[in-house]
Amino acid sequence: MTNQTKSIDALVEDASKAIYSAPTTGKLSTPNQTLTNSLLLLAALLLFVALVGFFSHVFPAYTYPDKNLSPEIGRADLRAINDQLEDYKLSNGRWPSSLDEAKIPAYIQQPDPTITISYTPSKDGYELKWESKVWLITLGPDKLTANITKK
Repeated sequence: MTNQTKSIDALVEDASKAIYSAPTTGKLSTPNQTLTNSLLLLAALLLFVALVGFFSHVFPAYTYPDKNLSPEIGRADLRAINDQLEDYKLSNGRWPSSLDEAKIPAYIQQPDPTITISYTPSKDGYELKWESKVWLITLGPDKLTANITKK
């Protein structure tokens, strides 16, 4: 072998020496870096779950509209309206002709697009109905019990 000609084996050997002796631009991650990255990923996942839970709690009607279709919530809505109507009667000496006259806010009158609350006054009292796709709750003139009917 002369200076100008090298065997293929020598060229391969020179190339492999050049490759393995070249400086590297990146480092392999250490166990501490892997642990840190895993903990950061876990923290991000927990933050995401917490945010989803927070927004589903704060805006339940937008997240889970069927959550509002329970008789307990309907009965509570009617009782709250009933209290306001009785306060109106004590102040004015008569039952209001509408829920608007009793200054009951619209979001209470229709808490969800799938729920309607109707008010029918009479000389003896009034009737309140809370109606959804699933439940019909009627609070009659005696105002002692709420009749609950599953549709």
